[in-house]
Amino acid sequence: MPAPYANAGKSGVIEGYVAVVNPAKAGFGVTVFVRLWLTGEDDLPGLKYFQSEHPARIKGVRSMKTDIPLLKLKNASFA
Repeated sequence: MPAPYANAGKSGVIEGYVAVVNPAKAGFGVTVFVRLWLTGEDDLPGLKYFQSEHPARIKGVRSMKTDIPLLKLKNASFA
């Protein structure tokens, strides 16, 4: 007889896996998340200007990333 939940990942009992990474041990410094809420698409040029004139000029900023979600499909957390 197979062990209980031997195929838990395949059968859907386990819905996801998560890795919690220690940034310092992985060789990364401080990670900062900044969220901006715009009033509409007309504000995108202002956001582009803000990104190029402010955070990009701070000493030590290695990279920047902008995500613009089009649709919220699911709200879940694995912790």
